[in-house]
Amino acid sequence: RQTDLKALIAFSSVSHMGLVVAASLVKSSWSVSGAMLMM
Repeated sequence: RQTDLKALIAFSSVSHMGLVVAASLVKSSWSVSGAMLMM
């Protein structure tokens, strides 16, 4: 049970950082402000 929770937290943080990096690569004003909001 605890390993499932750890895996879920790890996966969610990795996908979250992927979204932030993708938004930073797009470099539009909406994506940069969205990335800052997600951090």
